[in-house]
Amino acid sequence: MLRVIIVACLAAIYAAIASAAPNDRAMIKAPSEWSIEEKASFPGTSGFITLCSMYYKGGYSPAIDIEPFSETDFEIIEGELKKKGLSDFDISILRDKKGNQVAIGQSFAGLVCELRKRVKINKSFIAGVGHRWQAVLPKNFVYFEGDGTSAGMLVTGWN
Repeated sequence: MLRVIIVACLAAIYAAIASAAPNDRAMIKAPSEWSIEEKASFPGTSGFITLCSMYYKGGYSPAIDIEPFSETDFEIIEGELKKKGLSDFDISILRDKKGNQVAIGQSFAGLVCELRKRVKINKSFIAGVGHRWQAVLPKNFVYFEGDGTSAGMLVTGWN
């Protein structure tokens, strides 16, 4: 009887894993084990922030404990983040893992990834001057200038 219950429980668990969305399956695996479908399962802002959180955490959770990423796993996530607009400079800031770090030349996408949450921004465009953004953070403001895209707006200062 106990054996039947255990088999039924295992079957239910495997069925739940198989029917889970690719993003959910990717969260319990090392990035080096992700399928092409799972790599593509981080769309939009929420998927981007999820990748940033995984990178910052430095591991994945197949159970309760967090399994640390290998260097290959970090490189895979860095590649996915670069596809989403992060520069090498943004990635170098993430590698420090200090959190809430702002640097001159960091992109808006890099700041969002560093903070691991959505950021409210005020946008403006002035003919002859270009795009200027102001990110509103809980304790300060961060100022950007650039081409008007999240990857092309770079930090020029903060207060």
